[in-house]
Amino acid sequence: MLRSVRSRLTVLFTGLMGLLLAIFSGSAWFWFEQSLRQDLDRHLALHLRVLQEDFASRYQAGKEPGPIRVAEGVRCSIFDPKGEVVFSTSGTPLPNRPSPGAVSLDSGDRMRTAVVRTEEGDWVVAAALGEGEMKAELNEVRSYFLLFVPLLLLISGVSGYFVLGRALSPVEEIRRRAERISRSHLTERIPLSEVPGEFHDLASTFNDMLERLERAFDDLENFASDVAHELRTPLANMRGTLETSLQEKEPPSDDLLHSFAEEIDRMTRIITDLLTLAKLDHRQYALERKPVSLTSLLEEVREIWTPVAVEGEVTLTYAPGPEEVSLEGDAVALRRVWMNLVENAIKYNRPGGKVNISLRQEDGTVLVEVADTGYGIPGEHLERLFQRFYRVDSARSRDTGGAGLGLAICKSFLEAHEGTIHVESVPEEGTTFTVKLPLER
Repeated sequence: MLRSVRSRLTVLFTGLMGLLLAIFSGSAWFWFEQSLRQDLDRHLALHLRVLQEDFASRYQAGKEPGPIRVAEGVRCSIFDPKGEVVFSTSGTPLPNRPSPGAVSLDSGDRMRTAVVRTEEGDWVVAAALGEGEMKAELNEVRSYFLLFVPLLLLISGVSGYFVLGRALSPVEEIRRRAERISRSHLTERIPLSEVPGEFHDLASTFNDMLERLERAFDDLENFASDVAHELRTPLANMRGTLETSLQEKEPPSDDLLHSFAEEIDRMTRIITDLLTLAKLDHRQYALERKPVSLTSLLEEVREIWTPVAVEGEVTLTYAPGPEEVSLEGDAVALRRVWMNLVENAIKYNRPGGKVNISLRQEDGTVLVEVADTGYGIPGEHLERLFQRFYRVDSARSRDTGGAGLGLAICKSFLEAHEGTIHVESVPEEGTTFTVKLPLER
């Protein structure tokens, strides 16, 4: 069984070449045979005309039908009106079978007849030529085909194998580079300028795959270090406070226990968020899809965050559409998305700023925008904003209790609902998060 693409293409190419040679050989053989037979018939017709004219002249002169002049290799027979042989160049006369064209005889000759009309009746002149020379030439052509067609197939197969090897060399180069790739060589790429046009898309796709792998490994390495850092900080705080309390040999105070509770609560939130992301990544998070009123859900979110906004001197508004908007989805997951977006918009706003929630329908989808007039996000951070543990300002996020997982969870929840999230931001002017969800699935 052929496993190599090169071998399969060689067999296919050789088979196709064999088919073409068979068609060519058959066509050439047929054409050559018909050409030789037509030449034989023309010569036979010419000899017969000479014999016919010779017999007619002798008959008019009152001479006997034979002997008449017969060319070498030509057999001739003359039949009187009664059908009896009156002349023959050989011991066995030709058959008396008048026909308008040439016919083949069992003896291997080609025969043609002509009628000479006289007062006594119709005389028949028959002439025949042997097909030996024609068959000899056909045998030579057959020998030529039997010798050179297999040779041409062998040459085409061998040459095709090497030509295909050269043509598939870019694929082999991709394979060799793939073998060398490891975690320490993910930066290696295939130079597209050295790849022929037919394989350019393959090489480009391969480079894109390496790019995604490199980012995935970077994210994995950063993820491990970020998890360790996020958990180490509260543990170090708890350990330091506990050691101080033990050294002073005093019972733990209410402030100490309260501090421990806050750190434990923070670690619990981080671990819970990580478990949620892990379940979403492995499609193990069971979404409870049922009709959800986005209009009411966003109103509920506004009511929850209004006291926090008032405390931070931020104006929180909600602009629902003219109609009630509902869709099939998980109310808990969607609620967490809006809670997270509105919380960030309030926390990272400035005193006197505004946060506006808007809802509208557009082409079978629902669009929800959360816009603020805060400090904005620099452009270089927007592409990585939804990565896990990524913070625009790590110190500020840690002070407000964030671990950099909220936006990653929002994106995963929305993707589970076949939705998308997009962010636009202008530094010192504000940020807008736009969520698009399908109304029907």
